Amino acid sequence: GLGGTGAMANCIAIGKNAMKLTAGNGQDGAVAIGTSSLGALTSGTSNTAVGYESLKANQQGDYNTAIGYEALESNIDGGDNTAVGYRALAGLNIDSSDTSASYNTAIGARALDGATTGTHNTVIGADAMGSADGAETENTAIGYKAGFNINNGTSNVCIGSNSLLSAVNGTNQIVIGKDATGRENNSVTLGNASVTA
Repeated sequence: GLGGTGAMANCIAIGKNAMKLTAGNGQDGAVAIGTSSLGALTSGTSNTAVGYESLKANQQGDYNTAIGYEALESNIDGGDNTAVGYRALAGLNIDSSDTSASYNTAIGARALDGATTGTHNTVIGADAMGSADGAETENTAIGYKAGFNINNGTSNVCIGSNSLLSAVNGTNQIVIGKDATGRENNSVTLGNASVTA
């Protein structure tokens, strides 16, 4: 890494341009492994980035963990995010110390990869919540492409491969089952159209 003059205590930087812009800003406990991982870091603390360009744009965001190729790549100031997998949470990019891109967990290839903002979302599965582009809040999606159509939705639960909301901006829909689709806001859907009992 190219850390500069600031105090670098208990840090690890391995890879071309890892922690490159830390410059005179002190860091304690940051881990950057991979080309350009934490490359823009200035004052953000306690971040872990493992993988090519993981947390590449992070400047002031704190307590983020990114593991995987371009995981959390665009995040600037969001904090308390966890991304594991190829391009997981890659689009998150809020700036100016805004906290509207914090407290998200995305595990799986391209999980929640297009969301630019959003808070308190938990996503597990490849391409889960893959259509989200920002402002999604307190959603849970578990399974391959679970909640794929959620866009600006809030307080939804999708469990099962391809489980979807009835509308992209749905609210408080609970959808459980492979290929199940929610019926309306504030409702529970258990099973897909093939379930008869």
